[in-house]
Amino acid sequence: MKAEEIKALREATEAINKSFPWLSATPEQVRIIAVRAEFPRSIAGARQDDQLLRRIYFCTRQCCEDSNIARLKIVEAAIAESKYEEITVSKLAFNKETEERVTGEQGGNYVLEFLYMAREFCRLLNLGEPFRPKADSEFFSRVAECLNYLETYKPSLGDYAVEALQNAFVGLMQSKYDWGKKAVPTKGEVREMAKAHLEEQGTSKKSGWTNLLREAGLDWLPAGQAGRPSKVDIDENVKAGREYRALCTQAVNDFYGGDIIRARDSLKAAYGGKSEYQRSERDRLASSSEHDPENGALE
Repeated sequence: MKAEEIKALREATEAINKSFPWLSATPEQVRIIAVRAEFPRSIAGARQDDQLLRRIYFCTRQCCEDSNIARLKIVEAAIAESKYEEITVSKLAFNKETEERVTGEQGGNYVLEFLYMAREFCRLLNLGEPFRPKADSEFFSRVAECLNYLETYKPSLGDYAVEALQNAFVGLMQSKYDWGKKAVPTKGEVREMAKAHLEEQGTSKKSGWTNLLREAGLDWLPAGQAGRPSKVDIDENVKAGREYRALCTQAVNDFYGGDIIRARDSLKAAYGGKSEYQRSERDRLASSSEHDPENGALE
């Protein structure tokens, strides 16, 4: 690899590491909760892994000022989701021979790190059942069902408690545990922080936290009691959670114009190699020109 290529790859890897620090977190459950927390339980309910619902939700947020643009983006997002090729771990896994060859090349470590992050990013954004409609009626019916769900879903106290647990976990991992490099919080620590969050919002949940931890995907945390967190700790946890979400949002906005689907597909294309990346960019630019009269695509 040329020196400028190594420099560009190093800068790209460092930028992704900064924006998505959870991508290399261990164990895997940490990364899964980090992704789920971006799609709040009070909005998604138990459907936090529903990828079509997630895409539609983010489209409505990004285009809230113009309903016509929002509708167009929603349909485009649904089409992209229905055509997305599911990435499996076996397809993206590196064998020992390939890893040794790449590592031996100049700048090879940056290549491996970038490819690992691309694989994880794509895989984590593909949690849940894939959207594979067999007919147009099924396609539009599912889109309409998702829109209706987002417009009418009424979260329960349990949903708010699960959301508080996930937010408490993300905040603690961001501010205190350095995304797994300094261990992980205990169930008691996350539970007490979540209780404090709810109380600050004027709500409380007295019992049932064992089941709520399971629903939040946090029942794997080590057992342990925790005292009441201080006001400073609560504020710091909330601040860290906001910082985490802001970093993710800023990264997608800076690199991909706020389009999370393009972010995923670009990383997937980058894994596939230069030719696939160039083809992906050509398709994107062609798609953009079709909607831009100034480019001459439409009269």
